[in-house]
Amino acid sequence: MNSKQAWLALTAVLFSVLACAPAAPARSTPTPSAPRAAAAAGQPAAQAPTVAPPRELVKVRWGGQSVLTDSGAYIALDRGYFQEEGIDFEYVNFASASDVVPALANNQLEVGALSCNVATLNALGRGTGIKLVADRGILRPGFGWIALVVRPDLIESGRFRTPADLRGLQVAVTPPLGATSNAVAIARLLEREGIAEDDVQFTPLPFPDMNPALANGAVDAAFHSEPLMSTALRQGIAARIIGSDEIYPNQQLGIVGYGGGFIREQPEAARRFMVAYLRGLRDFVDAFSQNRDRAAVVQALIRHTPVKDPAVYDQMTPTGFNPDGYMNVESMAADQEWFLAQGRLPQRVDLGTVVDHQYVDYALSRLGRYQP
Repeated sequence: MNSKQAWLALTAVLFSVLACAPAAPARSTPTPSAPRAAAAAGQPAAQAPTVAPPRELVKVRWGGQSVLTDSGAYIALDRGYFQEEGIDFEYVNFASASDVVPALANNQLEVGALSCNVATLNALGRGTGIKLVADRGILRPGFGWIALVVRPDLIESGRFRTPADLRGLQVAVTPPLGATSNAVAIARLLEREGIAEDDVQFTPLPFPDMNPALANGAVDAAFHSEPLMSTALRQGIAARIIGSDEIYPNQQLGIVGYGGGFIREQPEAARRFMVAYLRGLRDFVDAFSQNRDRAAVVQALIRHTPVKDPAVYDQMTPTGFNPDGYMNVESMAADQEWFLAQGRLPQRVDLGTVVDHQYVDYALSRLGRYQP
């Protein structure tokens, strides 16, 4: 073998050895959490291993108004999702979202069905420890479950033809006047129609009291909510005029709030609660947007809401939800600016310090992103 042949042979042996050698480890770099990385890539997050529930159930009280924005909680309760996560769930009914806030701030509730209203923002500004943690109803276009309704006799007589005819009418709205999320949408409608606020007589009424008031003529119109609104339409005591999704698209109307005591004393239960809640929320979206398991979901709602007629659920406009749980913080900031401009808030709240999506992040780490 000459020198050139020997060199070629040695080179071949070296290449063979290098090919069989293990690759050098790649240098590690910081990466985002699984849900955020998946969201950035537009892919569902990998599901984490199932977590065994604690031996003893943790009592969690939810304060709400018996309306469909609480559907995620109703369905999670009905299907045992809370129990699977070690939660002993109790629903506590209140007359308005504003009434829920002090109970949540004083740790009489662990979870509250809130809105971005004056009561909530004032409580947040006082440093009560409440955190805004998840979506509970967003006015996505086509999901106007809040709407202006009018008595049919006013339409038949010609007294009411368009929203501009609200002048001089008695209109039911949820209390307190001018301090709710609905008030922002109402103000937008009045401004659009060129109506001064003083030209309309607003009557504060909880949603369950609106149908009797429409039926006996105590009010002429109402900014109503499903499923009670569909009951009014079915009974012929109201006619739907315009949905709030048309007046204020993508307004973040419903919010899940956690009390400070719940966050401090039961952090694991707070994370698990969100897993069960999002499962219930997604079941609602599947039922009313994808027509999946709809009959069973309707039965769950019948068991936990005041509306017991299945036909109403076939006629109603479903609540809009984000099945991944995140809130529209931009609309919340816009609503706060309206309250400030109206002099109903003493100071601006830094929403960046009170909006906390970590519980949604945890739930998505176990459930993955929503797949229709």
